[in-house]
Amino acid sequence: MNLKQYTAVIFLSTTGDVLNAEQQKAFESYIKGGGGFVGVHAATDTEYDWPWYGNLVGAWFKSHPAQQTAILDVVDHNAIATKHLPQHWERKDEWYNFKWMTAEKIIILIKIDEKKLFTR
Repeated sequence: MNLKQYTAVIFLSTTGDVLNAEQQKAFESYIKGGGGFVGVHAATDTEYDWPWYGNLVGAWFKSHPAQQTAILDVVDHNAIATKHLPQHWERKDEWYNFKWMTAEKIIILIKIDEKKLFTR
């Protein structure tokens, strides 16, 4: 697997075991060598038997309720992903519950206030 040619690898709605042992080794080397990763939607519902990947994505998916509207609080406006967002952002989505979260240091960009969930 030659990942060096790519700036980033995107897992788009992946679920379950998607990489074999050889692919896992190549992907881990790619990330450790400075390669980028974007996990979209169900990336935390992937590769449950691979602890390194769990630390990369930061959590393991448990469940989610029906879509709900929520008020999100942007806590870091310095990141490129959040600098354009308002301090309080209203959004309807599928808010995940997690059964495990990494002990590794993570940078929180946005928090959800679960007391401000509502349906529309």
